[in-house]
Amino acid sequence: AEPISNESLFNGLKRAHEYSNIGEISNMLTRVWNKDKPDRVVAALLTYLNNLRIDGAKTGVVHEYTNYPQIARRIGKASGGKNGRMPYFFQFSKNGRKDTPKNRSRKYTEPNSSTMNRICASFDDIGNINMNYAGIPQFNWQMLLSEPCKGMRPEIPQLFCELDNSNITSVIESQQNSYSSEKQLINNYSIVAEDITREMISRYGSLESAYPYIVKYLFAGEGMNKSAHKQMFWRVFGQMALDNLRKNLSDCDSCKDCGMKIPSWVFDHECVKNSKGFYSCIDCGTLCERINSRQCRCTECQDVYVHTQKIAKQKQRRRLQEKEKDERIVRLQSFLKGT
Repeated sequence: AEPISNESLFNGLKRAHEYSNIGEISNMLTRVWNKDKPDRVVAALLTYLNNLRIDGAKTGVVHEYTNYPQIARRIGKASGGKNGRMPYFFQFSKNGRKDTPKNRSRKYTEPNSSTMNRICASFDDIGNINMNYAGIPQFNWQMLLSEPCKGMRPEIPQLFCELDNSNITSVIESQQNSYSSEKQLINNYSIVAEDITREMISRYGSLESAYPYIVKYLFAGEGMNKSAHKQMFWRVFGQMALDNLRKNLSDCDSCKDCGMKIPSWVFDHECVKNSKGFYSCIDCGTLCERINSRQCRCTECQDVYVHTQKIAKQKQRRRLQEKEKDERIVRLQSFLKGT
């Protein structure tokens, strides 16, 4: 025990980083339990060590098993060591299986009769699963509009996202400092929505002017998976979106190919597989509408990149030519010396 001070807090943070790696021990423990006859003493020791590491920031000490040769040998034998192969089921531990059969045979052990491996093995016979049992088509972002949104004004959604980020940061800080209630937090978010509304009206004259471009950015193509700013979108534009949705649902059609709902005023519908998204230029950060899947730069930066690559290739070609010329001279000089 020691008095809480800036120095003790700082040392605690350092120890938290120093002793925070419990993954290594947890993986060893996973390998132990995957055995047909696991060494329960080793499992208890590894659990104890993990608890020591978790509490290390407070206690200030961790007794590593490597300091005890006899225990280390027993743990190594029971778990296969630090680099032992993980159980067969472990290939599903992070976002599904991605390894090829060849890589799996190198990384994971053969499946045994453990509960997890039996469950895992049953998945091998299932194949691809269609989780959309009801056959519900993708939502059409145009159902939130009252007229076509032609083109893209990237500065509008960019401003909306920046205002959302900066204001939410201040809300979170005030929440942490004031220990206010959940009701107060909701009020703070409403204040942020009002601030964003005022700024958007000040810049673009009305919310209606900015609304279509923000909808297109947040809900079209790849944007369908962008959830970061959708909560604030519904706070600022929710009523507008709801009114348009109700109106479009009253007289919409359905695509005979993809089943997607189509507003009556849309005449150039694209099925989901052909829908485009948006991307940020990797050089300047400008928001651009995607035309093909390989795009990563805006038009201006792409022109500069191509020009730079062209110059680099020319320089490389000249260097190779000069190198070849020097080699010919050296060979000629050697020939003359020999004669």
